[in-house]
Amino acid sequence: MDSLSLNLCSKISLLLLICLFLSNCNSNKKASETAGKSTLVSKKKVNYYDSLTENFDSFFKKFQSDSVFQLTRVKFPFKITNESEEGDSTWFVRKSNWKYTSYGIGKAADEIIKKKKIKEGLINIELTIEDTGVLVNHYFINKDGKWWLAYMVDDSD
Repeated sequence: MDSLSLNLCSKISLLLLICLFLSNCNSNKKASETAGKSTLVSKKKVNYYDSLTENFDSFFKKFQSDSVFQLTRVKFPFKITNESEEGDSTWFVRKSNWKYTSYGIGKAADEIIKKKKIKEGLINIELTIEDTGVLVNHYFINKDGKWWLAYMVDDSD
């Protein structure tokens, strides 16, 4: 081989090396841009508590309409407190004595059911019956991402 062809081969080899180098730099740049994009996605604000907790409204709909499900989501022994002017009294209901409660399904016109969020993980379902003095508070707690009926306070007259 003469020096001209050797010089041409050297230039072609050098050109190929530069092309490989540039294409490698370009793919690194794309990878870094992709990594940047995934970082932006991961910066999206997510409420950690909400992502682990079952939706209360969905839970309550099933709780009030399914007697078998209801029995699995009551903390037993179930505490009931009656607060009155004569004094407070407390008693407990065992699972074997539990009576299904529909919480307003097919309710009478004078029944009023209100949902009140007390704090994160604690919701009160307040049941009143107009013009009767009935006022019963059912407290639901969230434990390990699931809702449970924890206790009841009867504030009726």
